[in-house]
Amino acid sequence: MEIKKEVKDLGSSNIQLDVVIDKKDAKEAYGGVIATYVKSAQIPGFRKGKVPAAVLEQRFGKSLKMEAASNLIEKALTEIFETDDKSVKPLGYEQPELVGDIDFEPDKDFAFSVTYDVFPQTNLKKIDGFTLKTPVVTDIDKAIDEELKVIQRNNSFVVDKKDGEAVANGDLVTVDYVELDENKKPIADTERKDFAFEVGTKYNLYQIDDDIIGMKKGDEKEITKEYPADFEVSSLAGKKVTVRVKLVSLKFRDMPKIDDELAQDVNEKFKTLDDLKKDLAEKIKRAVDAHLQQVKIEQYLNSVVEANDFELPKSMIAADVNLRWANVARQMGITESQLDAMMNKQQDGYNKDRFADAVKPESVKELKKRVVIEALFDAKPEITATEADFEAEYKNIAETSDMQLKDVKEKYDNENYKSYLTDIIKEKKLFDLMFATCKFEDGEKIAATELLKQGR
Repeated sequence: MEIKKEVKDLGSSNIQLDVVIDKKDAKEAYGGVIATYVKSAQIPGFRKGKVPAAVLEQRFGKSLKMEAASNLIEKALTEIFETDDKSVKPLGYEQPELVGDIDFEPDKDFAFSVTYDVFPQTNLKKIDGFTLKTPVVTDIDKAIDEELKVIQRNNSFVVDKKDGEAVANGDLVTVDYVELDENKKPIADTERKDFAFEVGTKYNLYQIDDDIIGMKKGDEKEITKEYPADFEVSSLAGKKVTVRVKLVSLKFRDMPKIDDELAQDVNEKFKTLDDLKKDLAEKIKRAVDAHLQQVKIEQYLNSVVEANDFELPKSMIAADVNLRWANVARQMGITESQLDAMMNKQQDGYNKDRFADAVKPESVKELKKRVVIEALFDAKPEITATEADFEAEYKNIAETSDMQLKDVKEKYDNENYKSYLTDIIKEKKLFDLMFATCKFEDGEKIAATELLKQGR
């Protein structure tokens, strides 16, 4: 098919594609439609398959022309869009939209126009030479101690406290509770039986951890609390509440000693506590390094975004906002329509539109960083993933996952995993290349435990 095309930039990565199809292809397409209907048309006075083309054209000429035009548009766009050229290839968020009315005549060139969004044309002018600050990580030994405490906790036994012993911080309790009104009468729908939590975690509605310390099994107590206006539970914020609590059961964790025996229980490869500590130190270092790398990447991308002014297509932003809305619904275990209905019932009228307004700045920020990465790869086509790179990545995965190297290779020996690793390898190389152009300075000090919390 003989096609002429012209691209017009409409701004914000929106383009108009003007297409002209040669009249011989237009005539052929129209003839194909006529031939199809000649075989199947049923018109009084004519046998099936014997209706003259002229009769079909007389009765259905407009519809036949529109079908031929539609076929040509679909065929032409499919051919044009089979390209890696991001300046022409449409984004997948919405369909190209026809401009104006269709004017098709089988003996003339057929022209039509469509508008659609393409990948943002960033034209990055500043991508290197930035000054980045890296946090200075401290208290690695404390992080090791914290990990040992987690291991100790995971290897503990939960046992009943003796009768007469009191609740202490860290104990595991089961309580019955009910909220009381001003007359000390139970409030309907607030009663809860056999609610279990660990004292000190505040994993309970009324956050009564400190208030039940000292209670004994079987004790009952009325607790009155005033909650601040900004309390995390909106139904309690700014209110004074009285709760009747009964301690049903009281347990504690019988912790093992942190010693060689504990290390051996963790894994037979550890003979001593020092062996376990060494392994933890290596894992913490890898985790810290990985998080610092992510910090540097975020700083670098933010710097590039700030240094280069470019717009995102509206369809890209809308799609991301819709995805965030869908994720909220999924996390709540409801449909998007149910979420919309629930939000609309709120007194302040919070709805999807207000949600979109709230998340749009963060959405734009994150999308721009993704676009920057794509643009950098386009500017650095020499970045590839070699077999040596794959071998190094396999080894790294084995070390961080406690898998055997051969098992890692077997797991990742398929197209999807290989593609995933390719992206990881290329991204590492890209940022190593860009970091080499940047200046790094020490940032604020941060404890290893706090840094790793941020990465979770």
